[in-house]
Amino acid sequence: MALIFWATLEIRESKSAWAWAGYGALWVTGVLVNPSLLSLFPFLVAWALWHSRQVASSWLKFSGAALLVFTIGLVPWTIRNYVVFGKFIPLRSNFGLELWLGNNPNVTDTWSATFHPNDDPVEMAKYVRMGEIAYMAEKQHEAFVFMRTHPVETVNFVFHRFVQTWLDESESPVDIWSNASLLIRVIVVWNILLTLMTFLGALFVYRTRRPEAFPFVAAVLIFPLIFYLTHSSLRYRFPIDPIIVVLSVFGTSSLISLALRRPLISTDTVAPAAVISQSRVSSHSD
Repeated sequence: MALIFWATLEIRESKSAWAWAGYGALWVTGVLVNPSLLSLFPFLVAWALWHSRQVASSWLKFSGAALLVFTIGLVPWTIRNYVVFGKFIPLRSNFGLELWLGNNPNVTDTWSATFHPNDDPVEMAKYVRMGEIAYMAEKQHEAFVFMRTHPVETVNFVFHRFVQTWLDESESPVDIWSNASLLIRVIVVWNILLTLMTFLGALFVYRTRRPEAFPFVAAVLIFPLIFYLTHSSLRYRFPIDPIIVVLSVFGTSSLISLALRRPLISTDTVAPAAVISQSRVSSHSD
């Protein structure tokens, strides 16, 4: 994800269709490895294409090159899925199961892990009897029915998954603190501070009104949404961890500037990624 994110910031200034084709290839490679990256695909690609209009008149050709390569890259796996399952499935078919595992009467805090077919013989027998596509469709239907008929529980599950995504704990930090070891307390404090600085960094980046602010904010707000809805784990957040580090550092430095009564970054300055790029150019010129 870090490589895709960097390419998104750089590609908007490119006037080469080959570079845009490579950008599409980078995206399809990432999505095939980790389909959750697809949640950011329309936002980051649209942002890059929108800003490419300011430096090149052939942005339609560039968008065509990127999207064509991206689509072609998905074709082999899509064909394989159609041959095996007899249905159009571009990536994976397991969304219904993942949604159900996090939204059913057996969920205690974030998801019902023991009811996964890999761990539950009853569910596995049902999976084998029905077949993958029918099984996934049934689980998706059951999940939607539960979410519609149990809105309070659903919101509670989403909240717990939000907490687990950012703090690696589904329980309240206050409840954990009383019985936790020193190491666990340090980890909890670190995760809380990192989360606070990340969201403050996203706010401060947004306030710069720079174009580069959008990809940073989109990454931390949009990417985890699917995990809030299904089920969560700290490791699911790993693809955006480099972006989280940049935003948390930016948030910390902005707070220090406020504490020292120094002016915050204005609209005439640049966002974090642009600062790095500008420094790199300066070092080469020296």
